[in-house]
Amino acid sequence: MAGNQNLNFFLSSVIGKDHLYTFSHLIRPVVPSSTLFFEVVQDNAGDNYVEAYFNDEPLPLGGCQPLQPCKVEYFVNYLKSIIAFDDVSKACQEKTSSEILI
Repeated sequence: MAGNQNLNFFLSSVIGKDHLYTFSHLIRPVVPSSTLFFEVVQDNAGDNYVEAYFNDEPLPLGGCQPLQPCKVEYFVNYLKSIIAFDDVSKACQEKTSSEILI
């Protein structure tokens, strides 16, 4: 199914190439009732961490240690490193034919 393929593309991006083979859901099909959660938690020192779960299993995140809470700043830096455009809204704006030719 296209949905399975799209979800696998998204998961492989979020996981990062260093963790691809440690996460078994990329090997087997995604079921129609899959769940994907991202949770941001703050520890007693005030540091923010992101954790992710796919079908109730911890999801390793790119830029972080496998299956450990990940500092939000590390995950954001990882995401910025793989996103082609800093300003997605600007990149998706309609362009005129003269702008395309420049």
